[in-house]
Amino acid sequence: MRAIVLVAVLGCASNPQATAQHGACTALEGKLFTSTTEHECGLGPNGPVPCHWHVTIDAGDGSSSVMTWSYSDVEQTLRVTCDGTAITSAMPAYAGTFDPATATLTWDSVDYAE
Repeated sequence: MRAIVLVAVLGCASNPQATAQHGACTALEGKLFTSTTEHECGLGPNGPVPCHWHVTIDAGDGSSSVMTWSYSDVEQTLRVTCDGTAITSAMPAYAGTFDPATATLTWDSVDYAE
């Protein structure tokens, strides 16, 4: 009986969608995501300079996680929550999704991979 319970608990812990619902994005905490394509990162002497954008998600207060979003020449820190595969921030309001099958984070219409 104990082995069955242990397998059920381990199965939930390895499923990002199961641990990333209704509050903090615990399954994504401690992860770095990099944009799958290069985007504008500021101006150089010859015009826009391309680079990869980044998202990191860290532990927050238990009810939300802390996202650091580095895009263009900006770095923004946001409080985010997860509900299933949906990720949202309240102020400022942004939205995204996480696809556990491909480990792809889509944030503000840009795809990021682990």
